[in-house]
Amino acid sequence: MYKKLNLKYFIANSILVLCLVLSTSLISCKEEIVINEEQITSEALVATVKIPEYVKHPDFSSTIKEEIEKDFENYKEYAEMDFPYSNITSTYRTETEDFSNSKYLNCFVKKYIYAGENIEDEYFITFVYNKKTKKIETLENLTGKSLEEIGKYCERALLAEAKWESEYEKNVMTDDIKNGTRPVPRNYKAFVAGKKEITIHFSSGQVLSNWWGPQKVTIPLK
Repeated sequence: MYKKLNLKYFIANSILVLCLVLSTSLISCKEEIVINEEQITSEALVATVKIPEYVKHPDFSSTIKEEIEKDFENYKEYAEMDFPYSNITSTYRTETEDFSNSKYLNCFVKKYIYAGENIEDEYFITFVYNKKTKKIETLENLTGKSLEEIGKYCERALLAEAKWESEYEKNVMTDDIKNGTRPVPRNYKAFVAGKKEITIHFSSGQVLSNWWGPQKVTIPLK
């Protein structure tokens, strides 16, 4: 999910600087993860892209790498096309957190983009891998619910927690929550699988204004 940007054309003579850095860390679930970091600098864009590699799970790692690289290349193309018109150097960076447990690998990617506005936009995308079946899980499969059912559940949960000080604020927040929880795939890209619950994460500005920050809803598993 991106904010609307002006299109940019590619500057052939832009100088790109690429740097690959590898580091290894051992996490609590005893999964070895290598972080591959790529740094790219040009007139149009300064980027730091960190791609996690789960050493014992190459198929899972390959999917993560492909999705992160595809997302970055799409944004890089926009940034290079827009620069001659906006004269703004965008920034793009990713950070990765791991929430794995004995049943699931949970790779949580945070993406930060600055394109000349007052704040740095934050977006989430996650990858959940079932250790037993050796397959990447979908939200519908994990919860046993359709996207429509999940959307209604999240809408009710967020409305129940919302606090407003005026009728106007109530109407605005209600509309924002309903829009951000609509049953469309782009609204449900970020979720973490626990042993007894699924936690759905909504980026800042998705279901409420950026001022309220990210939101989350937990769905218990039977």
